[in-house]
Amino acid sequence: RRGDIAPLARHFLEVCARTYRRARLDLTSRAEDWLQAQSWPGNIR
Repeated sequence: RRGDIAPLARHFLEVCARTYRRARLDLTSRAEDWLQAQSWPGNIR
């Protein structure tokens, strides 16, 4: 679902920041728009 893309991306940014002990990055509106414009075939299970 398109509405799940931004929360998933934010989650992965947070996990990566924690894993690599880096400052947490925010998802910009431009990046969010780009991610939502992509074709995401298939399902995440």
